[in-house]
Amino acid sequence: VAASYLKMSDDIADGQRMVNTAAPGTFAGILDYEAVVEVTYKAQMTAWWTVQTSVQRAIHPGGSDANPDSWAFIIASTVRF
Repeated sequence: VAASYLKMSDDIADGQRMVNTAAPGTFAGILDYEAVVEVTYKAQMTAWWTVQTSVQRAIHPGGSDANPDSWAFIIASTVRF
């Protein structure tokens, strides 16, 4: 299990608000933060084969409410020979 959090600079948000004042609608959402939560598991199927699954959820992708939260489902495999 892993998690990450990235807070956007207040200077970036202030700049976006200033641009929106001059040209309304330029930035649909003001950047504030982005977070990711991940759950992963790696299984040793045989002596030469592993399978790893991962589920990730991105909250505020791109740092804005304008983008809906997203999910990623990943399956990776390793074969040794």
